[in-house]
Amino acid sequence: MSTPISAMDAITSPVSTQPSRAPAELGKADFLNMLIAQLQHQDPLKPLESTEFTAQLAQFTSLEQLTNINTNLQHLQQDQSSMHDNQAVAFIGKRVDVRGNSLSVKNGSPEQIHFDLGATAQTVLVNIYDSNGNYVRTIESGYRGAGENKLVWDGNDQAGYLLPDGRYSFEVMAADSQGRPVDAVSYVSSRVTGVSFEDQMTYVLTDDAKYAVGDIRRVMQP
Repeated sequence: MSTPISAMDAITSPVSTQPSRAPAELGKADFLNMLIAQLQHQDPLKPLESTEFTAQLAQFTSLEQLTNINTNLQHLQQDQSSMHDNQAVAFIGKRVDVRGNSLSVKNGSPEQIHFDLGATAQTVLVNIYDSNGNYVRTIESGYRGAGENKLVWDGNDQAGYLLPDGRYSFEVMAADSQGRPVDAVSYVSSRVTGVSFEDQMTYVLTDDAKYAVGDIRRVMQP
């Protein structure tokens, strides 16, 4: 099997996490109960000094204010989340450009390859991989201008054989006339068929994939 002209190593470092017990927290009701209990059980011969009592009341007032602020922030966050979800629903039926490097082949016809270049490139190489990450093809392109670019893949592997329908991925590498790397950002263009809300995250659904709303870079009419 052929090997790609260039490959990018992905290094992952597993992280082991141990569950931690959340510390006990006192709310304003607990604080008030403690203050009342302190007044009820104080020594009549040595009552609580006014300065100390005033300080504790000030602490209780601060706690009350902080609790109200926290509640208001939670409500604001819920309102913003609801607005965000409503905006996502409005994407249904429209085409979106989303950061990603997936590629599908249907009925022997592959999708176009989309990418943005940070500067003018003299050479562009696109490596294509199957759903298992196996290299299948490199597409070479000459001069490409900065900004949005598209490449057409004929659906064949490096040996010229037509590949089966399915999901593929690609990586883009570019260099200027001096051989220096040029930044390349890949993305996919798909029609939104639905919206999914999972684990406090919002996703748009396409015909064969889902993407986080935060990865959408452009919304267009179909």
